Amino acid sequence: MSNEDKILALLEKQGTQLEKLVTDVGILKSDVGTLKDDVKTLKVDVETLKDDVKTLKVDVETLKDDVKTLKVDVETLKDDVKTLKVDVETLKDDVKTLKVDVETLKDDVKTLKVDVETLKDDVKTLKVDVETLKDDVKTLKVDVETLKDDMKTLNVDVETLKDDVVETKERIILMEQNNKQQHGALHDGFKLVYDKLKPVPPAVDNLQEDVSVIKSVVMSHSQDINILKVAT
Repeated sequence: MSNEDKILALLEKQGTQLEKLVTDVGILKSDVGTLKDDVKTLKVDVETLKDDVKTLKVDVETLKDDVKTLKVDVETLKDDVKTLKVDVETLKDDVKTLKVDVETLKDDVKTLKVDVETLKDDVKTLKVDVETLKDDVKTLKVDVETLKDDMKTLNVDVETLKDDVVETKERIILMEQNNKQQHGALHDGFKLVYDKLKPVPPAVDNLQEDVSVIKSVVMSHSQDINILKVAT
């Protein structure tokens, strides 16, 4: 190969290499342009990030303050929870006691129900007794009125007997004055009359005592009736 051929081959080779370099330079220019755009974009992004960081710093400081406040709140809540635990335990004990009390009250109510039913029966019986007492009082009133009438009659008889006794005494005195010789006989006659009349005053007294007893019984029945009325 001649020198010219060698030179031509070398130039061809260098031309090819130059073309490749031109192409590479073009690519590099394009890449550099792209990089420039990317850098611009990055700069904008960085500035934005800077602003965001500033904002985040403020937010972080705010959060720090919030966390401090929350810590205080949490400590307070811990104390509250401790107190609540104590209160809940106390309430548990109270509920247990209340359960026992409620059961006791249930038993008491059952007993009271039985007692009330018994009282109802007692009241029914008392009502019957009161009606019976009313009838007895009516009968006693009639008896008392009869006794009053008998007492009136007895009082009249007693007054008559008193007059007879006085008249007899006067006659005896006159007879003693007119005839002292017959003193013994008259004395015996007076004694006989006196002995006959002597039982009359005690009999009257006995009747008066009977009337007093009847009045006491009536008063007692009246009180019982009043008590029963109040009870019913």
